[in-house]
Amino acid sequence: RLTGLCYKWSRPGIILQSGANASYVFKHSDAGHRVMVTINYTDSLGSRVVTSNSHLVVNVNDAPHKLSLSAGVINENKPVGSTLGVLTVLDHDIRLGDIHTYEIVSGTGKPFFNIVNTTNVKVAQLINFELTPTLGILVKATDSTSLSITKNFIITVNNNNDPPTYNASLF
Repeated sequence: RLTGLCYKWSRPGIILQSGANASYVFKHSDAGHRVMVTINYTDSLGSRVVTSNSHLVVNVNDAPHKLSLSAGVINENKPVGSTLGVLTVLDHDIRLGDIHTYEIVSGTGKPFFNIVNTTNVKVAQLINFELTPTLGILVKATDSTSLSITKNFIITVNNNNDPPTYNASLF
């Protein structure tokens, strides 16, 4: 029977975790480094034993997560080309140079918006509050290895005071 088990997880010059926990969850900062586990214990004969093993941790691509749009409200009758907001996505691989593309996949707002300069959601046609007080867009963010996330955004259209119009046929 083994007693006094103690595990030490380390990288060169850094102790990552030490104690009775036999498992360690690799972090992104471990990628590209050798991680060593050293095990100290007393065997059934009462001898103290120290053994270790190390492995090179290789980074794997992670899917993007937490897709966001900086604004969810727009005034009606904004000129075509006006910015609704900016898309952002979190991805552990961004620091490794991973890039993302965004597209409006579907939704009642799809004809009213487009994505310009990779992240800017812009007005593609005039929006009239009286016809569409809310619009939905389903946005997909895809990384360079085709992993993706989709999220539905509800856009609220503000009702502005429309200027009066004159129709001579009514008089």
